[in-house]
Amino acid sequence: MAARREPGTVAEHIQRSGVRAAIDAKHVAGLILTYRCSCACRHCLFACKPDLPNVAMTVDQAVQGILELHTLDRVVHVAGGEALLYPETVLAATRRAAELGKPPHFVETNAFWAKNDELVERRLRELKDAGVAGLLLSSDIFHQEFVPAEYFLRCQRIATEVFGERNIVGGGVPEEVVRGLERDAGDEAKIAQLVGGVFSPRLVGRAARMLAPHFAERPIEELAKDGTWYGPPDSMSCAQEFDLDQMWEVHIDPYGNIQTCCGVVLGNIRDGSILEQAAKGWPAAEPIVSLLKAEGPVGLLPLAEKYGYQRRAAYRQKCALCYELRYFLRPHFPATLGPDEVYCEPPYI
Repeated sequence: MAARREPGTVAEHIQRSGVRAAIDAKHVAGLILTYRCSCACRHCLFACKPDLPNVAMTVDQAVQGILELHTLDRVVHVAGGEALLYPETVLAATRRAAELGKPPHFVETNAFWAKNDELVERRLRELKDAGVAGLLLSSDIFHQEFVPAEYFLRCQRIATEVFGERNIVGGGVPEEVVRGLERDAGDEAKIAQLVGGVFSPRLVGRAARMLAPHFAERPIEELAKDGTWYGPPDSMSCAQEFDLDQMWEVHIDPYGNIQTCCGVVLGNIRDGSILEQAAKGWPAAEPIVSLLKAEGPVGLLPLAEKYGYQRRAAYRQKCALCYELRYFLRPHFPATLGPDEVYCEPPYI
């Protein structure tokens, strides 16, 4: 279970211990600048990929989102998809937010763009000069199917020089490890070994289609052992994912959606602040939120059955059950279960 967030400001935590420690202490609030990505990773919870519609926040929208996320007493980051498909937007929005005293604390990237030292040095220095404190770098057997190890290693090396080691999330990966990830990328046997061992992906988004076959089906009553992403063990409830103080991450996406749990839209910033909508219990997301808070994915089963869903005796994971039911219910609750990008690929059944 994720601990409640610690006292003290985000700035104090970053100054004292760095971005990595601040995330653990204060949790995160993310700006999904775009759902487009240079990769189409098998484990992607949002089903991001290159050929999605070319939709991204404008500079004005990004600044508005960054300022809104700063009200939540969380570590604010700019992500996607891959935010640095739009580097000019990220930099311009960061500079304008910094002028108002609220730049994002870090930017997330897969380093697809890190083709030479000069480019990486310039881009990261510009972000730091604009007020960004750190960087999150993605490296694993899934990302390295699309991003050369050389690019990640270059970005890791220069980012550590620019921001300092304690401000690099996902950094400190030895070269031989990254080269091994690149070598093993796409190897089904290696992937099966990984997801059945040290890495337990949540089967939503693309993971619900591409990684689900590596999991055995189990009776519904056994799924409680999965917990939630950061929730209590041996419980089907997902209440923590809808508690603004306890949820690990809350997002604003290019459409203004306030989102948690990869595809559950809690509201829209056009209709009021995140704090206001959370205080009212996310009314725009009913009845989905009430059912998930009380019973978890099992709570969605009777609702889905009303619309013709056929219950099965066994499923692969609690989150897989949730994504399958949400995918089925989308036509009936399009405002809450969206946007289209997150549900662009069907679950494995």
